[in-house]
Amino acid sequence: RSDVLMAFKTFMNAQNIAILDGGETLLPLVYHDIAGLYKKLGKEETAKRYIHQSLAINKKNANIEGQVNDNIFLAKLNNYLAGKEYLQQAVLLADSVQNVPLKIEGERILFYHMLFQEKPSFMLAYLEKNHELRNVFINSGPGYINWILAEINLYGGLPDSALFYFNKAEPYFKSGYDPQTRKNFLNEYAYCYTLLNKTAEAIGYYQQSYELSKTVSDLERKKNNT
Repeated sequence: RSDVLMAFKTFMNAQNIAILDGGETLLPLVYHDIAGLYKKLGKEETAKRYIHQSLAINKKNANIEGQVNDNIFLAKLNNYLAGKEYLQQAVLLADSVQNVPLKIEGERILFYHMLFQEKPSFMLAYLEKNHELRNVFINSGPGYINWILAEINLYGGLPDSALFYFNKAEPYFKSGYDPQTRKNFLNEYAYCYTLLNKTAEAIGYYQQSYELSKTVSDLERKKNNT
């Protein structure tokens, strides 16, 4: 609740309790929360130290799932190349124990990590190689895979190709998804038109996205007041 000092004191208390427990199994959870606090404060190096402590404990205890989560967190605290390596390690760890859901989650995070950096040909090859992840996108709903293909081309510098897939996906996003998802889709659709210098179309989709933003805001306010 934005009370940083109280959060820090509470986490330190949690750390002391975890240490007194003696088994070390609780410490990684506490270290992740403390690292999250430092990340929020912009102190990434301090956050890294806590996650590396968590990773050391999870390696000692052969906790593969814990190591996967450590690598995912470290990816968020590093630059693109280092982050990519951490995520690849997370996927390999999950695969080593045949934890398919965890592996797919790692692949999904790695996909979005690479989306803004790699060329469309690379991203399409990645999607073809990782069949389970592709199936997740296909099974997310009608037209969803076309949105993914649109994003690959949009952020890969091919707005013309992106528009083709946005057009294919649009009918399914008019009412078939939750407001937040529809808002995100429309915002990227508008951005695609912006890159193509089609201002009138871009404004139209930005307006639709804005109207959904108000709906999403109202839902969030209602949830917080419940």
